[in-house]
Amino acid sequence: MTTTAKQKATATTRNIRSSSWDDASNRRRPLHQLSDTPSIPLCRNQKDGRLHLQKPRVKLRNNLLAAVGYIELANAGDFAANVFNMRPIPIYAVVLMAIGGTVALGMIYFVIKDARLSWQNIQGLRAERRFLLEARGKQETEDSKKIGCISSSSSSSDGTDRGGTSVYARTLECLLHVNYRDLGAEVIDRFGMDVLLGFGALVVGVGTYMAIGGDDPVIFNTSNLLTGYIGNSPIALYGLVNMGWSGFVWLRAKHHGMVVTAASGAHLDARVKSRLKLRARRVQLHGMLNGVTGVVAGAASLVTATQWWAYIILGPCILVSAYCNRLWRYHVGYDRPFFTREVAFTEDDVVSALKEVGDMESRIADQSGIHKDDVESAVDPVVSLLASESGSSFRPLFEFIVYMNLFEDFCKRLLDDDKIMDNFHSDPAVDTVTLDGQKLLEAEDAQTEDHLMQLAQNVIGKDALKNLKYREGWLLEVLGCYMALGPSERMMEAEENVTDRPSVDKGWEDA
Repeated sequence: MTTTAKQKATATTRNIRSSSWDDASNRRRPLHQLSDTPSIPLCRNQKDGRLHLQKPRVKLRNNLLAAVGYIELANAGDFAANVFNMRPIPIYAVVLMAIGGTVALGMIYFVIKDARLSWQNIQGLRAERRFLLEARGKQETEDSKKIGCISSSSSSSDGTDRGGTSVYARTLECLLHVNYRDLGAEVIDRFGMDVLLGFGALVVGVGTYMAIGGDDPVIFNTSNLLTGYIGNSPIALYGLVNMGWSGFVWLRAKHHGMVVTAASGAHLDARVKSRLKLRARRVQLHGMLNGVTGVVAGAASLVTATQWWAYIILGPCILVSAYCNRLWRYHVGYDRPFFTREVAFTEDDVVSALKEVGDMESRIADQSGIHKDDVESAVDPVVSLLASESGSSFRPLFEFIVYMNLFEDFCKRLLDDDKIMDNFHSDPAVDTVTLDGQKLLEAEDAQTEDHLMQLAQNVIGKDALKNLKYREGWLLEVLGCYMALGPSERMMEAEENVTDRPSVDKGWEDA
């Protein structure tokens, strides 16, 4: 590709995103560039010799399994064992026990798989929290020194707002609030649920199978214990802990909604305000249903040990739990990058990024209308939009992938393509390499570039729309936390305060 063509493609990509790149004069980057790093570490598997992504991952993933939404089914798997608690055991009761025990033990596979996925998110969130806490400590030290200098010089141009807190410190505080909420959701709502309810499912399943041989007095008594209080106690314990966390989430979301309605949110764009209110209501709904269902199901599970009618209560709990699972996967949860590099942004930056998402959605909708009656209905509207505005070039597709936080997904596609990987990492003796996006952009072979374009279009067509929705979700979460901290920098006219921070690509060593 010629230099002129590359410049044209880059300019077109900027037009697609409706924003500018770095302003070298003030060393500041807009929030929309906060996405996957354009390079990613890889390690070679000693068994097959292939390169794989190193862990932890570079982004939080909304990968809650749909199957764990029916975990309460395992709780009800001991129905036959408790209801037909008699000797001799009827044949139909034996069949029901076999089905219930199989369901309870079968759920363990999904629980273990979901717990592993959740643990990967927890590792990334913990690393993010360590970085943010360290950054806040350093920033507090810097602010203290600046305040001391101001007191002695009576100067006000110190890069802090009227409350004595720099915009960078405010950004860190906001991101810590976001991290706390995401980490709590993974630890309590997900990993804790998988561990406690998974253990309960194991005990209930084993006890239900043992109930089939209940003619033996020892087995009969052991089965009663396992399908009774021992198997159901973890479920009740989780219900209490989850109720406390869900109450906190509900109050937090309510506060975000109140901030938007109050005078501090009067300046917001109408669409941004409505989307933030909608998200707050959905988070409140999820928190309320999740908390109440957990307590009710936990209490009912304890009662099932002696009273058959308690299973009637578990029926609605199973349905509500499945609905909460779907609500999280489609409307509350999101993929987002981990904040492990310096970044400073204002409330206006977040609002601008949200407007950008809305603009992109509108343009994709318009592009979808163009191809609505096309016989080749497989044309993806996002790929079509990029092609219509950027032409035949890999660069705008790649930059859009980075912007949409899809670089890790793109790298997975590359790792499965031996032809591409041989061109960039052909030395099998190297165990650890870095896949640099810049090297991909510098591909001079036209055939290789066409192949990269095809891979990029596949990634964009598969995940772009979903990640656009996720992007709006985490930006709304950031905006709600930012506004909840108090009067914004808009009111304090502290927009220029970000200019003393390095860009998002800089590390502490460059500060």
